[in-house]
Amino acid sequence: MKHTVIIALIALAIIAWSRDHFFFWDTVQLTSKHAHWFFEHDFRYFFLPEAYDSGHPPFWGMYHALLWKLFGKRLIVSHLGIFPFLFGGLYFMYRNAYEWTKDNAWSLAAVLLLVADPVYLTQATLVSPDIALVCFFLMAVYGLHTDRRPMVAIASIGLAWISLRGMMSLAGLALFVLWQYGRRDGWRRLVALLPGAAAGIAFLTAHYLHSRWIGFHADSPWSPSFALVDIKGFFKNIIVWVWRMTDFGRVFLWLLLAAMAIRYRQVVRHPYWKLAAATGAVLLGPFLLFKGLNGMRYLLPVFITIDLIFLTAVFRLREAGYPRRLAVWLVALVALVSGHSWRYPPGISVSWDTTLRHAPYYTLRRKMLRYMDAHHIPLEKTATAFPNTASREIIDLDGRKEAMTTMDDPRAEYYFISNIYNDIKHQIPLIERRDSLAASYARGGIYVKLYRRKHRTD
Repeated sequence: MKHTVIIALIALAIIAWSRDHFFFWDTVQLTSKHAHWFFEHDFRYFFLPEAYDSGHPPFWGMYHALLWKLFGKRLIVSHLGIFPFLFGGLYFMYRNAYEWTKDNAWSLAAVLLLVADPVYLTQATLVSPDIALVCFFLMAVYGLHTDRRPMVAIASIGLAWISLRGMMSLAGLALFVLWQYGRRDGWRRLVALLPGAAAGIAFLTAHYLHSRWIGFHADSPWSPSFALVDIKGFFKNIIVWVWRMTDFGRVFLWLLLAAMAIRYRQVVRHPYWKLAAATGAVLLGPFLLFKGLNGMRYLLPVFITIDLIFLTAVFRLREAGYPRRLAVWLVALVALVSGHSWRYPPGISVSWDTTLRHAPYYTLRRKMLRYMDAHHIPLEKTATAFPNTASREIIDLDGRKEAMTTMDDPRAEYYFISNIYNDIKHQIPLIERRDSLAASYARGGIYVKLYRRKHRTD
């Protein structure tokens, strides 16, 4: 019971720290825009309009719209709204670890390892549907291991209805079940995943009948991400995949696992390597074949499976003859925490939604908006880039409908830029060289700047 309370307090502490974070990165679309549609139309429609529809099931947006209806449209409401899923993910990480260690302290150590994971922790501060995906994924893994079929059925439906990647993770679980449990027991356990498969197929069928497309359509703003890569792009994505698997401190987990495998091979033997491989294989296809489906958070099910394998391996070190397992765990914990401070040269696009190094941006952007208000600089005459192009109401929930324009708008009189805007990294040096700086705020290596655009014909 006390460990459950500790887990709940950890979840609440994360929410308390990020309670005033406005919508950022993909949550602008996947959480706020979707929720606004259902909120403003009183749930009269099930399907989103094409301008908002990114092919995912709409239930995450519906959930937050319902919270707003019940408790008011405020940032804190949406942050508190992820508590059941944040707590659930941490709790099932604990339960999964306990199944392999039978040790409460080390099971809690698994929770702390997950919280230290930069990808998971950052997503937890963003009101992200991926926190729900992790919750349902770990719930399904635990249910499959303990043969709790009702639990697996509920988790499978949750995966199918949270996102398209949830459906892909469900397919990875199905492959793992057949691989791990064999033909007879595997097919019996696979039955528990059928409700999720049916739920996913039902949504995709209904969506196709309504919209005549699945995943994306030619005129959608995200269609370039679904463009197939050429041979050069394929090998580039392989390099990106290796980078994602080692970025933000994770390289040290791989080095520690390799060291343990060389010295104590038995401790790293774990059936969940098959889970990581099966889930990774399903997620890797789109990652390698398409131009824009290589985000770091897309690999979360693989990351958390590796975290669980690592914790189990460290726990077994003592029985293998190495007494300092706590020191190994601490090295891994510090390595993951250090991931939030990793920096790259300005020209490299960082996965900002998977590192808390972006956290100063919330305060800096608010400062710049106050400066613009004080100097009567209209948003509609200010050009900016993703994720800052939506209206203030969508991003900040402040009731203001104004929005900045895009960087290619010739009518723009100002540029609102930041080094976290990956899409304009190549434009920033030119703006800094040609245009006049009006205001600048910086902290922790993050900056936002406002430039007065010089009139020119080029």
